[in-house]
Amino acid sequence: MTTYPFVTSIAHINGSESLNQLAQKFGQRTFAFDGALEKTTFEELNVFAHQVARVLIEKGVKSAEPVASLRPNHLDVIWIT
Repeated sequence: MTTYPFVTSIAHINGSESLNQLAQKFGQRTFAFDGALEKTTFEELNVFAHQVARVLIEKGVKSAEPVASLRPNHLDVIWIT
């Protein structure tokens, strides 16, 4: 079992702190399951979502600015939404 470190909230991003709180509360519990073999935990969702947010901020995307993504419909990209 992988344990992810606490992720620092991004103050000006809506939902950042709430996502951290959910990850702390539910940790390795399943957030989403694809019905076959793969699952995503609350911790994984938290880490991946914050990584994407930080990259977008570094690229100059502003809070609440629309961003398009072209990805196949798969559990690996649930954190994008």
